[in-house]
Amino acid sequence: KSEITVGGAAASPVSSFFDFLTLGFEHVLSGLDHVAFLLALVMLAGGLWRTVFAVTGFTLGHTLTLALVALGVLKPDTGAVEALIGFTVAWAAGDALARARGLSPWYGVGGAVAILFIPALAWLTGLPSLSWTVLGGVALFAAAMSLARAFDAPVVAPAIATVFGLAHGAGFAGPLLALQIPSGGLLPTLFAFNIGVEAGQLTALALFGAVIWGLRRTLKQVPDFAFDAAAAALFALGTFWFVSRALA
Repeated sequence: KSEITVGGAAASPVSSFFDFLTLGFEHVLSGLDHVAFLLALVMLAGGLWRTVFAVTGFTLGHTLTLALVALGVLKPDTGAVEALIGFTVAWAAGDALARARGLSPWYGVGGAVAILFIPALAWLTGLPSLSWTVLGGVALFAAAMSLARAFDAPVVAPAIATVFGLAHGAGFAGPLLALQIPSGGLLPTLFAFNIGVEAGQLTALALFGAVIWGLRRTLKQVPDFAFDAAAAALFALGTFWFVSRALA
């Protein structure tokens, strides 16, 4: 049982499997941006099994990055990671709405171009900003994915979720990086933490399903605008996170 320190100061030992499992579980459910992304991903995928495949892709992505960051192979920029998590929420929700309403892909291209105005806004306000390389890559990705809207969303969603999982994995690694874990205990720690993350995701999805079931039982027919309103709210929230964090 090794002592783990946080920020160089001695902390309570957190060495059992259950402790790290709980840490991963709480990190998902306490992070509004992660929960918002899961909801947006469900809206984009559509249907139970399609959602399962999409979440599986997300799991593969964040597991890979979580392991690489924890092992010290990757050292991501925290500010960029947090901004990209906001972008994943905005893009998934926006694309779900665009697909549902048959909007032109050029709306997405316009949004991609708008991303490149963030450095200009930073210059005008005197605020720091993410690098042109990061923002340019995000804009290029958004434009390419908007033009790929001709493909069926349920087919695209797992692939997109895997890519987005890479960013979220770096975010999940935050709590682990704050703990000085002995190298000998890294593998079981990653395993336990990742199970906790998955348990948190499944819990969030179960709660979404319960709410939808309750609404259908109560209202008999959910209004058509409910999907649009939820997607628009998630898009606005993700955009706020992305821009505010990109300028932090």
